[in-house]
Amino acid sequence: MKSGKEFQRERQPRVCDIISIQCPCKIVNFEADISICDFVPMYSDMGKARDSLAMEVLLSKVCPEIRNELMHDRFIVRQNEELARKFLDNVKVGDVVYCTADIENVIFLEFPSHEFDQCKYKAPDGFEGKAPAFAFRIISKGVEHARYESTESEKAIDCGMFAKRYGFRVEEHKVEDTYIIDIFGDKKADIEEYISNFESGLVLKQLRYYWYGSGY
Repeated sequence: MKSGKEFQRERQPRVCDIISIQCPCKIVNFEADISICDFVPMYSDMGKARDSLAMEVLLSKVCPEIRNELMHDRFIVRQNEELARKFLDNVKVGDVVYCTADIENVIFLEFPSHEFDQCKYKAPDGFEGKAPAFAFRIISKGVEHARYESTESEKAIDCGMFAKRYGFRVEEHKVEDTYIIDIFGDKKADIEEYISNFESGLVLKQLRYYWYGSGY
């Protein structure tokens, strides 16, 4: 039984409500009449000790929910590493790029000093900030074009914003009650596929999986 001090965490403890599985990460707090999941501190300590075998053994014994979350986290790390490499291999200082952190086009100012550092950029209002390389997208200079139209402003805004996340160049305007999103890229088929996926809800579904995992 752990002491009260050991239950105190910087972040809110995760409550475990799984009864059927005997998990080594479950800690019973009899005073509060709840069970706490101690997976994150345990797994982190093993990682700091570079005990990969213990980490894999622990992972094999935890509940499917935790295991799936960790697998998704690993997927996100791999995806972000790939996005970062692709961006840094193609960007030049002074390029106008899209920043997913600021949700706008910015000027790329400085490469990171090492792989875990952040890139420096300048926003249109003059603000200079930093963001990880995976948060930037090279804006396509392609001339192939397709158009999305909607009378709903939120849908039009989402279509343009998500298109920028995929690296397309976007021009937005309104004619009477219709919002028009002109999307440019290297291949017309890619743009049309994006628009089709957006209209069917697949784009948002993919981004939700990327952000939160398959359970949402």
